[in-house]
Amino acid sequence: MKGKSVVLAYAILRGDFNSPIRIGRYVSIGIHTILRPPTLIESSGGRSMKPTMSYLPITVGNNTRIGKYCVIEATAVGSSVFIGDDVVLSKRCIIKDCCRIEDGTVVPSDMVIPPFSIVKGCPAKIVGELPESAAVDIVDESVDAYTAFVQEQQQQKR
Repeated sequence: MKGKSVVLAYAILRGDFNSPIRIGRYVSIGIHTILRPPTLIESSGGRSMKPTMSYLPITVGNNTRIGKYCVIEATAVGSSVFIGDDVVLSKRCIIKDCCRIEDGTVVPSDMVIPPFSIVKGCPAKIVGELPESAAVDIVDESVDAYTAFVQEQQQQKR
């Protein structure tokens, strides 16, 4: 975690699978959200054909907001991404930079969402496109949200 990021109450980051979780700056992770490394099941090849399971790393870019009650098993979530509440990012999906994932969306395993996409539904579908100015707007919003959080915490201590 690079700093100036917020992990709210009851969020779970499963770093115990010997697979790193990398989180950028100005990231907000909502209450009751779970980040767990996605699994990859491979066949060893030989006669036994015994499958082996490994865990892949998770990367969350800068200026990204993950809502409450989400389950994140994505391989990568880009920078300047807004993820609504109750979203499921299934195993190994990839969310590129500057995307908006609407509340209640379920992104299926291995789906790649291109930059500037608005995604909604179960299963997820691209329903629109963000303007190019969204890249700057999302950065400003994430910095403002962090600043407001810090000020609120300081007031509660008084």
